[in-house]
Amino acid sequence: MTTNRILSELAFALADHESAQSGSAHFVDLTTGDLTFIMDDYMFEEGEITEEEICSYKEWEQDAIRTFLNYDLVRIEPIPSHESFRIMEAFTELRSEKEQQRLYKALNGRHPFANFRFAAENLGIIQQWYDFKGQAEARMAEDWLNESGLEVKDGKIILKNATEQAASR
Repeated sequence: MTTNRILSELAFALADHESAQSGSAHFVDLTTGDLTFIMDDYMFEEGEITEEEICSYKEWEQDAIRTFLNYDLVRIEPIPSHESFRIMEAFTELRSEKEQQRLYKALNGRHPFANFRFAAENLGIIQQWYDFKGQAEARMAEDWLNESGLEVKDGKIILKNATEQAASR
């Protein structure tokens, strides 16, 4: 997987408030270097479920449970919604005065996220908005990797010090 693809998927995970609200979560699996998603139903603490109980689940469910129990996972917490709001404000500040008026009106009303997208669409700048948002989210994904002590190498997410340790050998 390319670095851009990984950053895109990580950005999605960082913005996925719906899954977080349902109790499900996105993770980086440090064993495989991949991003993974696990539903709340399959997240058990060690000792909370026996092998016999795991075997009572469907095969794909067993895999999800074992992944959660047996792997070194880093949970990806969604960014606070005010960060997403700041991205909309930053985009608005770059627009013409007329566009700013419409976008700020959307931001200051009820349902600012939906109304902002609607206003950008009506102004004919929705693609510019998506491009700007995508770049901002990619930067947030890079920041998250750095803050988490992780990096992308050879299409996988790895611990930063793993690269340093390998180089020092």
